[in-house]
Amino acid sequence: MMKPMKVRKKSELHSRYGIVCSNLQECQTKGCKKLGVQEEELSCITLQDGTEVDDEYFQTLPANTVLVFKTLSDTPDKMAEQVSKILSTVTMDKNIANSLIEKAEHIPPSTLKTLLLNIAQCSKSNHAAELRSEDPSWFRGMERRFASKSKWMEFSAMNRVRSYFREAKDAWSKADFNTPQHEALTEIRLLWERKLKEKEFLKYYFSRINQQEYTFCNKDGWFECEGEYSLDNCPEQHMINPYSSYQERAVFSTWNMDHQIEKARTVLPEMVNLIKSGRDGEVCWDYFFKLLFERENLRLVHIACHDKKEHTSAQLDENKYLKNSLRAL
Repeated sequence: MMKPMKVRKKSELHSRYGIVCSNLQECQTKGCKKLGVQEEELSCITLQDGTEVDDEYFQTLPANTVLVFKTLSDTPDKMAEQVSKILSTVTMDKNIANSLIEKAEHIPPSTLKTLLLNIAQCSKSNHAAELRSEDPSWFRGMERRFASKSKWMEFSAMNRVRSYFREAKDAWSKADFNTPQHEALTEIRLLWERKLKEKEFLKYYFSRINQQEYTFCNKDGWFECEGEYSLDNCPEQHMINPYSSYQERAVFSTWNMDHQIEKARTVLPEMVNLIKSGRDGEVCWDYFFKLLFERENLRLVHIACHDKKEHTSAQLDENKYLKNSLRAL
């Protein structure tokens, strides 16, 4: 039976190629050709956790499994094997565990050690508990009205979104608008207030129970740093589970939702300029709403990955917000 699979070299972490094959020999031949590897140089084919694949095991693998082609010149995956053994002893999301195993050889040892310690501590914590009565220490210093962890995390997400709206209103209040411009702005502000209320201020950003397509965490409450705005991912593999303990909840408050197209340097000043120039009627303000509040322009980052320098490579696109340009597309 033919099935699609993904293949990559051991040394090329992010370069994966698709092939279709029915058995391991066919996978080996097509994979080597796709990867530019001489078959006689191939040492073995493994899963990302280092498990070697033979023809019988190959038949049990699901479609689109990632297979690693190792050559005779590759160094042994000792670190990946050690990490795999450690993670097999704890309860953890399989996708995150596999990602760590896959990248183990590329993560600095000190960083990897810290990650594994955090995971081990989380597995020993009462992270699965949800109610105040089940894990009272997690709610230390918190108002009694928060009866569950998810309710607090939803409140935390709403607070962050509300703060972006306050910043927008503050920037607008400092602009010297005339009466018509002020009226145009008031219309935009009321529209946005209504939209935010309809979306419940995006409260499910941090919710492990009410998972949405835009939620940052998985169903177990694990958050992964998405890296600096100019990178594809976090090279340090920062992770956190604020549902696990009071201490982790406190640390999570230092993580940022970083605007790729910057809020203060780009989005808000351009809005002011468009209103002052009398072009407010030409603009699709929904574009700016999404840039300020929605997932497509937000990246959750560990404080060390929050690049506060100007995001020169992330800029506004007139084709996405000028109505004439939108009609032309």
